[in-house]
Amino acid sequence: MAKGTSAKSSTKKPKSAQSSEKDASKGKKAGSSKLWLRQAGDARTERRFHPKTSPGAVAGTLSTSVGAVAVGAGVFARFVSNPPHDYAIYLLAGGGLLAIVGVFLGSRPVIVRVGDAGVAIEKDGDAIERIGWQDIEVVRYAQNTLSFSGGGRILSINTVAQPDAAALALAEARSRIAPRAAGVTDDLPGPASGAGDVVKLDPIQLAGLRCKKSDRIIAVEKDGRFCGRCGQTYHKDAVPENCLTCDARLV
Repeated sequence: MAKGTSAKSSTKKPKSAQSSEKDASKGKKAGSSKLWLRQAGDARTERRFHPKTSPGAVAGTLSTSVGAVAVGAGVFARFVSNPPHDYAIYLLAGGGLLAIVGVFLGSRPVIVRVGDAGVAIEKDGDAIERIGWQDIEVVRYAQNTLSFSGGGRILSINTVAQPDAAALALAEARSRIAPRAAGVTDDLPGPASGAGDVVKLDPIQLAGLRCKKSDRIIAVEKDGRFCGRCGQTYHKDAVPENCLTCDARLV
């Protein structure tokens, strides 16, 4: 009986070891508890950033204004005044030149969007050029420009004109697709509290896209799923345990 009791007690782990294993197990479960799998109708948002006023924009506005005044004075001096003044031609030429310079200096400000759908830049009209997190292959930073490239496209953010947008974009990239942003070793100042306007995005359109895992086309919206962290798409019957792009836990 003594031998049996001794053998049984020798295989039993100390309470401290059991406690450590339980704590480690709990920590592992807690760290991987969030599921990132989303459906087409799930809400998505992003922040919309207007650029800070630059000296170039101010100079452009001033140049255009002065040019317009000069052209107006030239027209009056040349075609209205009697007799016409010889200096009118100089006012017309100089004013026209200033107006042209002003147009180039005060070009349309670039508006940047950053959020669940990736990084986007508003173009003329309602056009938006966007690159999703799942499509970004590499993030670079050089000469005050933060760039996101992938699939033959490049979107760039000027960190001087758009410091808050650039800071948020880099932080989001490091959170969502960290390996692809590993080449950026510089730290940008964090975005100001409440910077940017929160915009609610339209529901993602999954029908017609391909499943990343099975390469199967998603025929109808209800069969589509996507990763809420990077936006990668999957068919509901081929969802992996972890996202194949960003390694987020899906199931």
